Amino acid sequence: MDDNAIVYLLSFVGVVLIFIEWLRISRKRSILSMIIFLSYSAPLYYLMIFKGHGGAAFTWWMYLVLFTSIHEVVLLYRIVKSYIKNH
Repeated sequence: MDDNAIVYLLSFVGVVLIFIEWLRISRKRSILSMIIFLSYSAPLYYLMIFKGHGGAAFTWWMYLVLFTSIHEVVLLYRIVKSYIKNH
């Protein structure tokens, strides 16, 4: 598996979790989550793809993996908490 495929998969899972949040929890929170997601992922993708010369791409890749993973853990926590609260 390509290294970039890992970060693409993480981003896809993040978008799916935001969509689940939009359906199950709150539309306002999901819009805020999407804004937060785009605010850190778009610049890091740009830096990774276009400014990643001389090993700098790994730095941006690592930040993307770290920030996306943290965001997904928070989203999973909110979704599970909402599910438990409603049932």
